[in-house]
Amino acid sequence: MSKGIPEGWVKVRLGEICSPKQWPTIPQSKFINDGYPVFGANGQIGYYHTYNHEDETIAITCRGATCGNVCLTPPKVYITGNAMSLDNIDGENVNVRFLYYQLNHDGLRKIISGSAQPQIIQSDLINTLITLASLPEQRKIAAILSSVDDAIEKTKAVIEQTKVVKKGLMQKLLTRGIPGRHKKFKKTPIGEIPEEWEVVKLREVSKVGNGSTPSKKRADYWENGTIPWLSTGKVNDRIIKVADTFITKKALAECSVSLLPKGTILVAMIGQGKTRGMVAYLDIRACVNQNFAYIKPTDRLDSWFLFHLLDFQYKILRNSGRGSNQDALNGAIIKLYKVPLPPLTEQMEIATIFKQIEKRLFIEESIMNSFEFIKTALMQVLLTGELMVKTLGRGDPAPTNRCTPVAVGGVSPPSFAHLWTIAPIWIIMMIYNSDKHDRKTIRLKGYDYAQNGAYFV
Repeated sequence: MSKGIPEGWVKVRLGEICSPKQWPTIPQSKFINDGYPVFGANGQIGYYHTYNHEDETIAITCRGATCGNVCLTPPKVYITGNAMSLDNIDGENVNVRFLYYQLNHDGLRKIISGSAQPQIIQSDLINTLITLASLPEQRKIAAILSSVDDAIEKTKAVIEQTKVVKKGLMQKLLTRGIPGRHKKFKKTPIGEIPEEWEVVKLREVSKVGNGSTPSKKRADYWENGTIPWLSTGKVNDRIIKVADTFITKKALAECSVSLLPKGTILVAMIGQGKTRGMVAYLDIRACVNQNFAYIKPTDRLDSWFLFHLLDFQYKILRNSGRGSNQDALNGAIIKLYKVPLPPLTEQMEIATIFKQIEKRLFIEESIMNSFEFIKTALMQVLLTGELMVKTLGRGDPAPTNRCTPVAVGGVSPPSFAHLWTIAPIWIIMMIYNSDKHDRKTIRLKGYDYAQNGAYFV
């Protein structure tokens, strides 16, 4: 390396390799229903009858809350004046996708000016320094990162399709029951349901209560606590398996907090955003704060069935709230909330179907998180030259110089098996063992290397 960059790499001003330009902005009144995509400050915003960019183009948001975002548009699009397009890229020395990834890696926050209205001006963008590898190395780096991006997009598509299937199943199973089982239906205050089902208030089939918060002024209630305690933010976990905060046994004994059993359903009771009315399944024993209502089902009501039912009825439950300063739910509303009650065996059958879908979603989301971590790791080492790629093609000899991959004891976890196929590089999957493995070559800031994961050795 020389001057902080790898041998053979150079630093150039952005204006030396392309022409940043703001094109005329199209009024929305001129948009059409179908045509060429129009890209503005927040990605695609509509369609137009013509385009101003034939090929893939880098567009940089130059004003507003998303100022500095870097986007790679597809071919044949119109880029408006709310984004700066990088035109006339020097194809003899620069790969467009490499430049896109490099700009995302380096970030453009340092050239954003203005407080009330953040903006990037053309002169600052032109003078921004960019580090470039040789063109062949740029192409390989871009191919590697693009393959990971493709995998992320495909996984996102699977997740979205699974959610669509789940939504359709919820509509049918939670109102009509198991397909083919019910022939007669009846009208009820909560809609049409199978004749064999009941309508009950939650207080009839569960115990409903509120959480509480021990005094924050009492250090002995919080310091070195071992009992999980949850704030309403944890409702976003949906299935709560871990806690971020803990209270002491003294707090449990002296304060009006209850240690709730696994299988309790939690309902967030306040919030102007989407939080109010959201539900979570408690998969651990824990206490909760006063903004949670808890529902402990009796033996007539399956916890998983109730969780998916209330999740499906989110808008109805949310709109049941009332309050003087903000819409809010409370324990009385939850107790009187009416739900359909199938026979317990059918509840459990329905719950099993949803648990299988949840498992599929969890696996796919874990895969996507793995890909996103891999991408972050790769960007960190490839776009700085810390990891050399010119000898990393499939079938090539083992790399030398900056990185030597070593397959060390351990088998890649099943959920990561697909990672071997996403890019033409050596990715080593293992369980880290500090007695065997040297991980000094590349370290990712803030990452816990004691866990299963993907490591470059």
